[in-house]
Amino acid sequence: MDDREIYIVELHVPAGRKFRRWRFRDFSETSSGTYQAEYGKRKAAKRLRKAEKYGYRVRMYRKRYGRSGTYRYRFMKAYPPENGKYRCVYCGKKIRPDKMTVDHVIPVDAAKTSKKAQRLIDRRYENGVNDLDNLVPCCYRCNQKKGSTYSWRWRIRARYGRRAGYWRFVHLVRLLVFLVVLLAAFFLAVRFRVPLRQLFPSGAVCPAVF
Repeated sequence: MDDREIYIVELHVPAGRKFRRWRFRDFSETSSGTYQAEYGKRKAAKRLRKAEKYGYRVRMYRKRYGRSGTYRYRFMKAYPPENGKYRCVYCGKKIRPDKMTVDHVIPVDAAKTSKKAQRLIDRRYENGVNDLDNLVPCCYRCNQKKGSTYSWRWRIRARYGRRAGYWRFVHLVRLLVFLVVLLAAFFLAVRFRVPLRQLFPSGAVCPAVF
């Protein structure tokens, strides 16, 4: 059966409430208090209603929008590190494989709940949210900073950030912006006799680009 026709019913058992295993024998625990099972659409809807009767938090989504247990392995097999390291697509930092996280450009949480994210996935990724084109290497810091967002800025970095040339371009643009700001500040300081320390307060930095 095509993964567009397979649905996952995911239920979360609130703290203090007992999971009725005998009522949901076909569910497997995926994390503490969270269970999943796969069905066709009609049966999935029935299991959803049944789980709701017991007070569990439940959601239902197509399998193609759910996290795969093998996506990291598949990514590292398809894209081995260059010279023993990966490059974070979001900040350009070089990272060892054991420190690298594999990020979903369109996040799994968004894919499960957002119609917009689902349309993007269906339009761009044949194999759903775990398609190799939706997976990128990144550092832990950037992974946490990005979270469940997928704005155009993150998507641009995901598309071009693996290329060393992209980061050389970004650093050049940042340098040019800094020089323009610096020259403008000197002009204002000379023209209007404004002390430089007023134009560059403590901790001021050049704005980020891309």
